[in-house]
Amino acid sequence: MKQRTMTSVLLLLCALCMRAATIDVKTNLWSGTQTVTDGWQGSVQVRWTGMWFWRAADCISLLGIAATVVLYRKSQKNAAHV
Repeated sequence: MKQRTMTSVLLLLCALCMRAATIDVKTNLWSGTQTVTDGWQGSVQVRWTGMWFWRAADCISLLGIAATVVLYRKSQKNAAHV
């Protein structure tokens, strides 16, 4: 029964990750061109930073995965002792 529950939790996590990865983008991030004149020297750096809460969500996801692994190992250890 515990193994079935663990499998269900892992499948739910995978489904949530897959749903988040298939979101549609409704806006263009950049729709222009930049022309550099002759004789120009230097470098161009394009930088994009994500929203802070995306990083927080990534940390929460990693903690959830780590907790799932720890709980699974504990359940396997307890099953071996029974």
